[in-house]
This record gives sequence, structure tokens and C-alpha cells, in this order.
Amino acid sequence: VDVAIMEVGIGGEYDSTNIIEKPTVCGVSSLGIDHQSYLGETIDLIAWHKGGIFKRNVPAVTIEQPAIALEVLKKRAEDINAPFTQVETLAKESFGDINIGLAGRHQLINVSLAIELCRIWLEKHRNIKFNNERVPQEFIPGLAKVRWPGRTQQLVLEKYPKITWFFDGAHTLESMQACADWFAEAAMAKIDKSEKNKSGSLTDIERILIFNCTTSRNGPEILKKITATNPYIHFDHANFCTNVTFTTNQFKPDLQNNTIKIDENLTWQKTLAEIWPTIISKSKTSETHIFPTIQNTIDWILEHCKESEREVQVLVTGSLHLVGGVMAVLEIDVN
Repeated sequence: VDVAIMEVGIGGEYDSTNIIEKPTVCGVSSLGIDHQSYLGETIDLIAWHKGGIFKRNVPAVTIEQPAIALEVLKKRAEDINAPFTQVETLAKESFGDINIGLAGRHQLINVSLAIELCRIWLEKHRNIKFNNERVPQEFIPGLAKVRWPGRTQQLVLEKYPKITWFFDGAHTLESMQACADWFAEAAMAKIDKSEKNKSGSLTDIERILIFNCTTSRNGPEILKKITATNPYIHFDHANFCTNVTFTTNQFKPDLQNNTIKIDENLTWQKTLAEIWPTIISKSKTSETHIFPTIQNTIDWILEHCKESEREVQVLVTGSLHLVGGVMAVLEIDVN
């Protein structure tokens, strides 16, 4: 192995990846409120755990963070003499004519961190220096070709040409905000400009939401992020389902979450379905549906779309398990 990129699990201070005592560089991506039962309720407590991956005399790199989180990360680095750098987020113009393979403005933050991590590794192990180049030209092909199935991914399947599928496994408040912004932008882009100007609305396309999240997450607040986008993208139908993959009550093996009981999960989806009408725009109506499995909701959508003459956009979000399950039911190859 020439280079290994080790992703930390939950937190950092007590994570098993700390068995690597002398990494080349340590990086912390965008922090948000998540896994509070393990990491604490506030962003500074979470930042303390995340800074636990820093190692003595090893470069510690991060990107823009909430002010209090940044201070905690700096202090953790200083305490062990780890050289600390906060990377400035690159502007889209820095990449010239190329488009990054991952959609969404928030990916500029991730790319900025990734470039710095790669730069440090190459300087240390290959003695390759890039002087003051913000985006080394050698990195451009990789940035253009990068793919991440299930994250800000847009697909039209040959079998169902009338449906555009939008996948994003966002499951925190911060990631759902990024998802909502991306979907609003992508949904607008799909509309013919002349039609949009003529009608002045986005009602020419039918939209369906497929949502799932576990009881450990703040489902109502996450849903509010979807409905608070500007412009407001209306969903004609909101489908809530469990993460059980198939109607046979079976999971795709790599998607099963053994920490959640199926009955509890369905109860929570019913609760979310009841909350949905209270948070959408008062001038709109949206039909809610609850399904025991992912296959049930996909079957309903495919049958429903047979009868609709409109183009259909489906946003699948709230859970990476859900996104993976929908892809499994639709037989999408993620390789």
C-alpha cells in the first residue's frame, strides 16, 4: 500500500483509528451536531472529540468551522505540538473550466481540505512541491472524475425515463441544509427556462420525497431544512418508510442496522408523516404515505408514475441506509 486514507468512526478521541500513532497528516472536515449521546450536546464538546485524532508533531488541518469549534481544535493541536492549519475554502473560479465531479457548493469545502491533505503527503513522501498553486494542475483530472454514489447524485434510468432520481444520504441538520440547497438548484436547472418564465412557477413537474431517519436523530428539524429552502421546492407526495429493503421483510445484507427494531422504526415514520403537513408551506398541499419497506414505496412510485403525464423528480434523503436500499431495489450498479 502506497498510501492509506483512514476514515475515523464516531468522534476521534476514543476511536480505534488512533492505533495509527504516526500518520502523515490528520484532517477534520466540517463539524456539526451529531451522535450527541457519545460526543456531547454542543459543538465545542464534539470538536474536542474530533481533535482527539491529532498526533504529536503531525500536521493538523481543518477547514472553516464555527468559531468555538475552531478554538477547541486549535487548543487540542497546541497541547500536543501539532502544527495547525485552517485551510481557506477555494472559490469555484479556482478550478477554471472544469466542474468538480461532486455536485453542491459545500463540496468546495471538502475539495479544499482534500487538496491540502494530498499536498502534504506528496511533499513528505515524494518531495513534490507545488509552490503557491491553489489548485495544482495535476489534481484537476481527479477532481473532475471523482464520483460518490448516493451523495448529491442525479440519475435517469433507461427503464423509467420520465423519472429523475436525486440521491443524498444527508442525515444531520448541516448536511440536510446542503442537500436542500443542492436539490433546489438542481430542480430549477431541470426546468425549461421558457416554460418557467411563462408559468412563473415550478408546478410543471411532479415531485416526490422519500424520507427516513432513525429515532436517534432530530427528524422534525431535519425535515424543516427541506421545506425552508429558497426558492421553496414543493413536494406533491411525501413517502415515509422503514429501512427494510424488500417486501419479504429482508434487508440487503450490507444495509441492515441491528441497533434498531423494525416496529420502532415504522412508528417513528408515522410520527414524521404526521409532522410533515405542519411544516410545509401553508399555501400548498402534500399527500403523505407510509410504507413498511423501501420496495413498497418504490413500487408505489413506479405505479403512480404510469398514470402521470408529468415529468417526475424523486428526492431520496435522510439516511444512507435508505439511499442504498432504494438503489438496491432499482438495481442500480454503484461501481
